[in-house]
Amino acid sequence: MPEIPNNKTAVPKKNFLDKAWEFFHDLIDLKDGLDREGTIINIKSNKEMKGANAWLLMCSIFIASLGLDLNSPAVIIGAMLISPLMAPILGIGLGIGINDRQTLIVSGKHLLIAIGIALFTSMLYFMISGYFEIGGGFTNEIKGRTSPSILDAMVALIGGLAGIISSSRKDNSNAIPGVAIATALMPPLCVTGYGLTHFIFNLPDHPTEEGLNFANVIWNSFFLFFLNATLVALATYMIVQLMDFPSRLFTSVKEERRSKLLLFFTSTALLGISLYTTVNIISDNKNRKNINNFIKKELAEYKLVEFDVDKNIQSDSFIVKMDLLQPLNKRQCDSLNLVLQSPPYNVINSRLSFNYPSEEKLKEIADNNGRNFSLVQNDVQELEQEVDSLKNTIKNLKIENQKELNNYFKFIAQSAFPDLADIKFYPKENKNPAALMLQWDVKTFNRKKDRLKKEARLKDWVHEIMSVDSVIISYLPNE
Repeated sequence: MPEIPNNKTAVPKKNFLDKAWEFFHDLIDLKDGLDREGTIINIKSNKEMKGANAWLLMCSIFIASLGLDLNSPAVIIGAMLISPLMAPILGIGLGIGINDRQTLIVSGKHLLIAIGIALFTSMLYFMISGYFEIGGGFTNEIKGRTSPSILDAMVALIGGLAGIISSSRKDNSNAIPGVAIATALMPPLCVTGYGLTHFIFNLPDHPTEEGLNFANVIWNSFFLFFLNATLVALATYMIVQLMDFPSRLFTSVKEERRSKLLLFFTSTALLGISLYTTVNIISDNKNRKNINNFIKKELAEYKLVEFDVDKNIQSDSFIVKMDLLQPLNKRQCDSLNLVLQSPPYNVINSRLSFNYPSEEKLKEIADNNGRNFSLVQNDVQELEQEVDSLKNTIKNLKIENQKELNNYFKFIAQSAFPDLADIKFYPKENKNPAALMLQWDVKTFNRKKDRLKKEARLKDWVHEIMSVDSVIISYLPNE
């Protein structure tokens, strides 16, 4: 019996790499379930800040301001859930992405209106709470919106990507509320309103606001909002371009040229500003990290209570305010300022401000740390008495010979520096300056940076106690 021919074409078997690529492609394919036309209509219809959107924004700003004043993250999150602030920002990204000048202009206009509403509402709230002195002052939630970081920029960019991806699906997604919380567009604007209220109307200071630079608060908080908004718009533009959203058709060559010029300059400006601000944030974060390292390493011996790092926007410099239990003289302050500005810290534009807590502040610190205030006070008093006693011992000492003087110097110096094997002091004679001859243990001597820091303290000590203008340091030979 003749064979019946098989007309079916043999399907080639897929190898492992083909299957892996197909799986990976399906895994990251954004076009599955994409609704381009529906996304465009949805964003365009919600971008205008009027009517219900305007009222929702005012309510959410008022609630967010209350949350900042109450130092309540839960209240702030609730406010962000009802905020319509993302709509015009998505509209700006969409307008640039599909070459729609009209959408860009309308979205930009309504974003400015939204900013105006937000600032007016937050200023109104903080004016009322500040005037009647019922607010919480410079709370931690407010403070957290005045120090932009590169991590904030990353959250805004990735949150913007999640927002436009979620908005472009055919099925309804519940990601938008989460995106509104993550990108945190509203709280920085509320903090800007807080800063403007105090800056313009000179309201009574809350204890936490004493010495606060409100111009700095205004700049940093609005800077954070603008960076977040720019990166959300940039993320929208990237997805619109990647998913081939239909571009707007132009009725004439002249209109096309004018629209493309506007879109080009707007997108270039947004990208340039986001890059510039990101570079500045990276630089500021590096300086803040170096300041923290400086405080941990260089101020470990000075009984630091607390510190705060503030950036002055006018001089573009960092001011480090520190509360110390141990008083420092001018020479020590100048020396520490110089160390911060030198390698390895290199915080060139910086200034250290040293403060010494009042009795009320010491009591608060003691209570917060679960200690009795009298014990803290006794620690300070005992330290001061010990220092005064050592000073008086040397000043009132009737030195009969050089050996006796050196014995006292050795006893006192070794109590502060156990790694100091020997010390000899030679007072100033005629034109010769006073001299210290030191013998460190081998380990300390080989750690030059640590040794020089200790020698600087020894010099300060000799300057203060012996009232000499200059001291030369040399070294005794190790036995």
